[in-house]
Amino acid sequence: MTEKDKYQLILDELIEPIKGFVSALTKKSELLINKVKSVEDNKDSDEKYPSAKAVFNFLNATLQAKAEQTANKVTEITEESTDEQYPSAKATYTGILKEKSRANNNFANAVKGVANGSVVRIDDVSPVEH
Repeated sequence: MTEKDKYQLILDELIEPIKGFVSALTKKSELLINKVKSVEDNKDSDEKYPSAKAVFNFLNATLQAKAEQTANKVTEITEESTDEQYPSAKATYTGILKEKSRANNNFANAVKGVANGSVVRIDDVSPVEH
């Protein structure tokens, strides 16, 4: 074995672990060419991946878009309520309860009117005298 072959053997022995390390590092390292700054623009790609800021911005925008718009929430349903407003669950329950109570009273008044022999008007359920 020549002196040159000996050095080549030593060199190969030193280089081999470095080759393995470089190969492993390349496989695990970030491929910057596939890194993107927008989730929405790249949502159909399985190869590209977003930066942390892109993920934060996407989630933040999504959550804000789906958040409750409390400026239009009302706690009472009135004749002045608009189509842009929406009632709370309690306001809805209270409104239904009021209407149920009114319907029960109207029915009771109608039954009383019939029992008295009076004519009952359907529109306001007030007994009408003959």
